[in-house]
Amino acid sequence: MALKYAIEFAEKYRAKLYLMHVLDIRVYDINEPELYNVNIVD
Repeated sequence: MALKYAIEFAEKYRAKLYLMHVLDIRVYDINEPELYNVNIVD
């Protein structure tokens, strides 16, 4: 629902909308390095 509102708001004011997903790596086991292998998309 928030995304729908954000899209409508951005369209109304001709603004750009940036979406970002944040992963807090502090919650993962430090002994499993493969969990830290993430792809960064520009």
